[in-house]
Amino acid sequence: MAIVCMNRRTKTWNGSEEINSNSSFGFLEFNGTCSDAIKDKEMYLDKTSQGMLLGALYYGVVSVQLLVGWLCDKFGKYKLQMALGSGVLGIASFLSPIILEFAGVPYYFALRVLKGIATSFAISSMLPMLTRWTTTQEQGLLVGIASAGVGVANSKRRVIPWGKMLRSVPVWSVIITNFFFFAVVKGIVLNLPIYVKDVLDFTVTENGIFSAMPLVGALVLHLAAGPIFDYVRTKNIYSPTTVRKIFHVVGTLTPGALMFISSQLTQEHKYYIISLITVGYSLTEFAVMGGYNFAMMDIAPDYLGVLQGINKTISLAPGFIIPMIISALTPNGSEEEWANAFILFGALYVTSCLIFVLTGSAQLQSWGKAIKGDMICAKESCKNFSNNSASV
Repeated sequence: MAIVCMNRRTKTWNGSEEINSNSSFGFLEFNGTCSDAIKDKEMYLDKTSQGMLLGALYYGVVSVQLLVGWLCDKFGKYKLQMALGSGVLGIASFLSPIILEFAGVPYYFALRVLKGIATSFAISSMLPMLTRWTTTQEQGLLVGIASAGVGVANSKRRVIPWGKMLRSVPVWSVIITNFFFFAVVKGIVLNLPIYVKDVLDFTVTENGIFSAMPLVGALVLHLAAGPIFDYVRTKNIYSPTTVRKIFHVVGTLTPGALMFISSQLTQEHKYYIISLITVGYSLTEFAVMGGYNFAMMDIAPDYLGVLQGINKTISLAPGFIIPMIISALTPNGSEEEWANAFILFGALYVTSCLIFVLTGSAQLQSWGKAIKGDMICAKESCKNFSNNSASV
């Protein structure tokens, strides 16, 4: 919404678009707000610049994922990593409007990259921590709650089975599935305000409300899908793999169908379009909370930090790729161009569905639990372990 608000593009009487500036990304400066009272101070971002700015956060997120995951599993300093990440993220968020207004867009781009790095440190320790704090019956609910916050914990250092990880089909199934899934959900949430502005012709206030509706719906199902998954799983009617695949199909195939339908609707059906997008995006939480997303917790709970690091390094790359692709697909912001974008969204959903259904697993792998001989512990702990072994 910030880009929609500060980006000045006005349609003229003949349907063409008039812009205030044609500045390139490297030389933009922000000098105003969204108020109609100061239109002359607003700025214009071309489609390429919009894509770059939308994806800036994920340059930072992707760049340190493997490092964060390795630090989690090697040293277990969750408290320190979360504190540093949260602190930097809070400061950077506070400084964002100041940097944007007084330093300009290039510096704001760099700040978003820094926020991405801080986000990785603040959030990526959560899953390794929860695997040590929860049972399988509680994971759906607690992961859902913890996804909105940050906690603290400690663990022992361990030797990591890199070779077995990198040769594991279930591991790569999650990574590749996540690549396509993340591409579509970020493509929708990052570009929806621009689509609403380009095609649906709502006011700025209406744009803000309707663009937030999918996120609100997703939040509700985010908290509900986890307990539903736990309930179904504890009934032991189906195997964990089958349960995850059922939830994954609901959370990917259904939204994909709704995206294909949305691509065929015109501006006259704008309220239906918003409803379909909201329902589809909300249903993705079934895939997030009960489908592929937390299958790593089942596959190898003791090496979740490194696995998530590998996973996110690769699969979060669409965070900065997909905005550029959508910008390239919609250079003029026409209804026909955006229809092609929604067809792409539908195809990405279907692809992520098929990959996990055909190759995914939620079974504990033979290398997924650390054995005592692989643990590298502190001197005092090792001494106690040796004494206990001798007494036996």
